[in-house]
Amino acid sequence: MDNRFWLAFLGFVLVVGCGGLWLFVNTVNRKRLLRSLLSLPEKRRFFWYKLRKDGFEVVDYDKTGNFSVFAGDDERQFSLKVDFIAKRNRKRYACLFSDIFDEKELLKIFFVYLSVFNVDGVIFYDEERRGFTVWQL
Repeated sequence: MDNRFWLAFLGFVLVVGCGGLWLFVNTVNRKRLLRSLLSLPEKRRFFWYKLRKDGFEVVDYDKTGNFSVFAGDDERQFSLKVDFIAKRNRKRYACLFSDIFDEKELLKIFFVYLSVFNVDGVIFYDEERRGFTVWQL
């Protein structure tokens, strides 16, 4: 057979194989995330359920973001933790439980989480009323 045939055949296998490999890796990652989300405590699973019911897709959970602040000549390191990173309509949201009801405090938290996690909005979950509010720019 001609070398062109083998080159074309190899290209076909490469294109089809890469798509299959991507699909396999994506499926394994989604199953791992789903298994981890199902093993969460009941309160957090309910938050995840409410997000899914409202059209959000959880893409990560228990994510930690680090940032540093300079106070005079001293550099101080801080880290923040978010319960979920959710996505809807190509926008990413940091989702967290909130015990704070003062809008000024929520506004401070909103801008900090917005910049640290590089998201488009923040979702504050209120466990008492079992609902959440979406804050976005």
